[in-house]
Amino acid sequence: MSNNISKKTTETEFEYIIRVCSNKDFLNLSWNEIKEILNTELCYNYSQDRYRKIYYKYLDNSVEELKDSKSSNIQNLIELQKEKVKIRDERTQINALIRRTAREETIKELEKIATELENGDLSLEDSVSKFEEGMKLSKQCNDLLENAEKRITILLKDGEETKEESFVQEEE
Repeated sequence: MSNNISKKTTETEFEYIIRVCSNKDFLNLSWNEIKEILNTELCYNYSQDRYRKIYYKYLDNSVEELKDSKSSNIQNLIELQKEKVKIRDERTQINALIRRTAREETIKELEKIATELENGDLSLEDSVSKFEEGMKLSKQCNDLLENAEKRITILLKDGEETKEESFVQEEE
């Protein structure tokens, strides 16, 4: 008997049956030949139908396990996608909070500079320096506002057609 077909000392009888049946086509064996090999090696007197049923039951169980595993993997992927969206939303909220805080701090700094300049307690050199700093902060605020206005769009429903128009702030 070929070394490929002999039972290995480390495998169970069931594993041996499955291995031989799995290699049926590769070894070019019929079910009757498989029956002879397995009965000789295992000292059984089973029919070829019995070995075939054992093998097909194993295949059916394997398919079911794969389906369960696939279903479980899909469920895990869905959960991971939900978690990814949740984290992305949290990151967006945190970034918005940081931007809002930065804008608020810029406005507070502008107010502080305006108060210092209005008090008139600063030297001419300090006043000019504070004025330049205030102008830079004012420009940052204006740039933020202009960028926000450019991003805002209004969708107008015109029958079945939807068109997009840029946001234009009305002058007061």
